[in-house]
Amino acid sequence: MSEHVTWEVCVRCGLLAAVGWSRVVGISGAPAENRPVEFDCKAGCQVGLDELAEAYGPPLRRTPAD
Repeated sequence: MSEHVTWEVCVRCGLLAAVGWSRVVGISGAPAENRPVEFDCKAGCQVGLDELAEAYGPPLRRTPAD
């Protein structure tokens, strides 16, 4: 489940897609970071978790959409 959602450009069709983000704690003291965990394209495109992580994450700085 996502902690927050941002609107991003879909890697398949170029339309807007909702990307859900969750905070992941780093290993061995690495800082926690936001990772994309959910994807919902307005056109219905399907993106797997591996492709989602490659396309959108981990971001340098993301803030929740209002």
